Amino acid sequence: MVAWRTILQMDHKRPDPLSHMLSAKGTHLTSLAAEARKLEALRQCVLRSLDPETAPHCLGADLKDGVLTLFMDSGAWTTTLRYQNQSLLEAVQAAVKQPCRSLKLKVLPDPKPGVAPKPPPKTLSADTQRLLESTAGGVDDPALAESLRRLARGRKPQS
Repeated sequence: MVAWRTILQMDHKRPDPLSHMLSAKGTHLTSLAAEARKLEALRQCVLRSLDPETAPHCLGADLKDGVLTLFMDSGAWTTTLRYQNQSLLEAVQAAVKQPCRSLKLKVLPDPKPGVAPKPPPKTLSADTQRLLESTAGGVDDPALAESLRRLARGRKPQS
């Protein structure tokens, strides 16, 4: 009987919605959420300043002490942005009304946010491993035979 009372009392005490926790004054979550909104607004401003081909490759942006840092998905796109350096800084500075004196470009390492990680390498079936071993036994070239054996041993058989 006591357990049911406890359950009934708990039922009336529902957890606060996440939106209340994020908007409550004086919490660390409030300042974190505000900083995330600020960084996303800056990123959107940068995306509007980039050409349509480059924009999808900008994963994040930050502006501190006049240094605009952009996080890109590959080194190739950082090279492209180096040629647009001055025009990008001027456009962002005009939009955010803060000084943008220099541009720093960084490439995010894998895995990138919102991008699925690479699948694990494929494995050889037991039949394929046996076939490689058999083929290695019938090859006259010792280096090729050893390579085939190493290939057969190198991966675990699929189940």
